[in-house]
Formats: sequence, C-alpha cells, structure tokens
Amino acid sequence: AGLRAHAQIAATARSPEELPESLAAVMVGVDRAAHLLDQLLDLARMESVASDADRLRQSVDIAKVYESVVGDLGSLASRRGLRIESDFMEERIVAMELGMLLLLRNRLGNAIRYTPTGGRVNVSTRREGAAITLTVDDSGPGIPLESRERVFERFARLGAIGDEGVGLGMSIVQSVVVAHQAMIRLLESPLGGLRVQVHFPLNRV
Repeated sequence: AGLRAHAQIAATARSPEELPESLAAVMVGVDRAAHLLDQLLDLARMESVASDADRLRQSVDIAKVYESVVGDLGSLASRRGLRIESDFMEERIVAMELGMLLLLRNRLGNAIRYTPTGGRVNVSTRREGAAITLTVDDSGPGIPLESRERVFERFARLGAIGDEGVGLGMSIVQSVVVAHQAMIRLLESPLGGLRVQVHFPLNRV
C-alpha cells in the first residue's frame, strides 16, 4: 500500500521537485520489501533443514563465514563509520554452514543498523568447558532486561523507527540456535551495548 501510494504521487507529480522525492520513497519501499522477503526466505530455509541438522553438520571455518558476511555488510558499516573487529580463538565450529552464515549475517546486520555512527562491533569465539562460544558485542543502545525475551518474537522491533530492520533478525538467530541444540544469552556488552552469546555444545559433535 505504501509503495502504491508513493508511485501514485510520482505519477501525478506537479513539480520537478516532487517527482524525485516520490521516486526516492518508492526505492526505499522496494528495498524494505526486498529485505523482508529475504528474511522470510532465510527463516523458512533454516526451519526446513532443522530436522536434518545432525547430518548436515560439518567443520565450519568461522573466519571465512565472517569475511563473507562483512563483505556484504561492510559498505553499510563504512557509511556509518563503524569499526568491526574479530578475535577467533576457536577458528572452527562443527555446525551447519547455512546456520552459521544466517546467524552472523543477522546478528551483525542488527548490530550495524542500530549502533550509532562511530561505534564498534566485535565478533569472537573461544572454548568454554564443553562448549564453543560465539560472541557478538556492539556499542549500540542495548536492550533493556525486561524486553530481552520479546526480541525473539517475529516482527518485534522494540521501538525501532523508520526503515531500520523488519523485526526478523533475532528470530532467525534463534532458529539457528534451536537447530543446533545450542544456548543463547543476551547480556550487557563491555562495549556498552548488547552482547549476544551462543554456546555450541561439543557433545553434539
């Protein structure tokens, strides 16, 4: 409906200034709709392979997956002046490669979208007892303790305004966690924003 309204305004523009503004609004709407469809497809893909997770596990080079994700999101991070760092003490996780790609893409995407200009995002892995822990920290606004359970609800944007996300990123992350029988925690980050930790149990290897 929003796209149609902007297109109608563009079609009936009465001044040279009105047409570019309307077309720009149409382009923003198209990008948002495309992102929503991509997110829905990712969620469906993850849920469709969840029952076959054990067979699809392999030794995933987490640094390689990270580099692929940063390659896709790097231009957005650069425009926002963000510094993205990594520290992989454990370079491999036995998991579904698709799952690790979706987890990092959605968590890093959220961190980049909501972290203020000039902020920091850090991705790290390390072994903790019988698990390998993947941690993503950011210096964004964080999530209040009382709202953290709601972040996994589909289309929950927790007060986001404008075109920031569609509210499916953390739902996709949770679907990856469930498929791997892992555990996720939302904590305060040392960077001042949100820390998301996913613990992959070694006994599932």
